Amino acid sequence: SLTEDLVGRRKVPMLEIFGKPRLKKDGTPGKILDLPPVWELQTDPKHRTKWIQYSAYDAEGTWLLQQELTSKLKKMHWLRGETMMEFYQRYLVPFGELLTDMERNGIYVEIAFLRR
Repeated sequence: SLTEDLVGRRKVPMLEIFGKPRLKKDGTPGKILDLPPVWELQTDPKHRTKWIQYSAYDAEGTWLLQQELTSKLKKMHWLRGETMMEFYQRYLVPFGELLTDMERNGIYVEIAFLRR
């Protein structure tokens, strides 16, 4: 993952922490894990401590990644004395907001097409 590559911190999947073995036809636990609904993880007291730990760990990892990417972009030259951070703020942030606004208003954005 990007967080692991740039920050040296493994992002832990929710399924790894909260996954419950799916029961086989004979009633014994199988190898396939199912993730309870997020609302259950957030509200059930038996998950509370792990949910708080997971959420804090994930938020901290996201913040560390943002700090590292910001630092890298500020060091990369773009043009006329500007950096890639200025490019990101000027073009990519508004473009990302446009795409989310489009989807929020019912316009499907085909991610595979954008990757081309």
